[in-house]
Amino acid sequence: MTNRMNRRMGHQEDETPGVDDRALETLDFSGDVVVSRPILQGWRAPRLEPGLSPADEADWGQVVASMEDRYFEPGFHWDVLPDGTIAYSDSTAYAIKLASPDGSVTDELRRPLSPEPVSARIRRATIAYHLERLEERLERPPSTGLPFMAPDPEGRRQRIRERGFYHEIPVVRRLKATWNGGLWIQRRGEDPWDDDGPIDVFNADREYLGTLSAGAPVMPVAFGPDGLVVHLVRDELDVPTLVVSRLTSARPPPRPRRRSPSRRAATAPPGAR
Repeated sequence: MTNRMNRRMGHQEDETPGVDDRALETLDFSGDVVVSRPILQGWRAPRLEPGLSPADEADWGQVVASMEDRYFEPGFHWDVLPDGTIAYSDSTAYAIKLASPDGSVTDELRRPLSPEPVSARIRRATIAYHLERLEERLERPPSTGLPFMAPDPEGRRQRIRERGFYHEIPVVRRLKATWNGGLWIQRRGEDPWDDDGPIDVFNADREYLGTLSAGAPVMPVAFGPDGLVVHLVRDELDVPTLVVSRLTSARPPPRPRRRSPSRRAATAPPGAR
């Protein structure tokens, strides 16, 4: 992130060892000095990064705006399975890469679901949605005891309108590894900006078991033994609380079996039973 800002402002990149926000590393605490070792670099969507003008550099709002991801830019979602396998998604496609602990990709989970192209209608609806959410936040008082800072609402509205768009909408929005080695893959919802869509469930053998409907249940932030899960819940003041509960019926509906049509069904006249 720091190097990205340095590039935008025309400054020299920081050569301090480490990884960026789309990479993973291991940390060794056994010695007097913590040793980091990069193991995996996620794909980042290419983009032009023109340098900022001196006037823009003096405007922190412009610097922040230049660092923002485009709408629908694919995220980097990952988790670690009990055997050390790393599962991650770094593109708009439904392609969950499975990597060994050293970062080398060994397998990939796919489903026949394609990203939706971003149309002019989707652009307009997305901007309208974020403007509406901004107005709702501006009407609420701050939920912390910190001194209130002027929100610069017009500047924030302008950044919402001027923010760029990626050309297609990512399918995968979250993924979590279960305690026994399965995977829950959350897809986009009905609206392009909705991150809380249906959840595809895979078992420890990488077999697709079925799909949980959106919101039934909500994607946990962590899984524990014996069906325990952790959810992040926010109250009316947006204060977060971690809630531990036990899943008892979060099972996908059984997958329908295909039946070969019988000879009678194939030759029966319309209306016959």
